[in-house]
Amino acid sequence: MDIELIKNNTTDTITFHPGVLAGTMDVDINFVVEGLSSYDSIKRNLTNITPIAIEGIENYTIVSINFIEERFLKDGSTEKEHVFERLDVVNGKVNRVVQWVRPAE
Repeated sequence: MDIELIKNNTTDTITFHPGVLAGTMDVDINFVVEGLSSYDSIKRNLTNITPIAIEGIENYTIVSINFIEERFLKDGSTEKEHVFERLDVVNGKVNRVVQWVRPAE
């Protein structure tokens, strides 16, 4: 939920493939800020992070992340999901997020 950290590590526009909707959308930091506005905090229990550099392509890495995310809303309720994300990182900044989501126990 550190907006400055997100700004420093993403491109101005990110192509986002949401885990719960079909299709893609190009989003900016305002979309991220709006998406986080209803949460008090978010806890991620990381299972695995795997960076993959593609031979012959400089400054491009695919990062696969598997985690359980528990979100604590400002109204006192919680949400919990198992998430797999694939990040495309170009020149050290995330420019694409592909997400797969399923309910967590």
